[in-house]
Amino acid sequence: MAKVANTVVGMAGLFAVLTGCGAAETVESVAPTSMTPQGSSNEVNVVDSFAYTLYTHCGIRFARFDRQTWATKPRSDGSGNPPPGWDNPSQAGTMYLLANGRAVFRTPGLPDLRFHRTRAEPPMCA
Repeated sequence: MAKVANTVVGMAGLFAVLTGCGAAETVESVAPTSMTPQGSSNEVNVVDSFAYTLYTHCGIRFARFDRQTWATKPRSDGSGNPPPGWDNPSQAGTMYLLANGRAVFRTPGLPDLRFHRTRAEPPMCA
């Protein structure tokens, strides 16, 4: 019986990781017509935006939304955790889809993350 319970708990954990790794929640549209990403002087047109919970537990590298995988410059504390200041296992914020085909994740008090589409598969993380 304990073996079955462990298997169920393990499968639930695997499901949480697979669905939690960048799973987006479309809650409300909050799209302005343009924005200037932090660290940039270039204003860009926003196509859409939505509340998004970014999976950060294994460091920050990938996001999954719009039925696609997106990548950003890897960020971690050097031990596979999110950088200092970021929540673990996830960080709430807003994902902005830009007219240039890119995306920006923004959350108050932390640097913007710029994403691009990728065919790379995010690695499993324990």
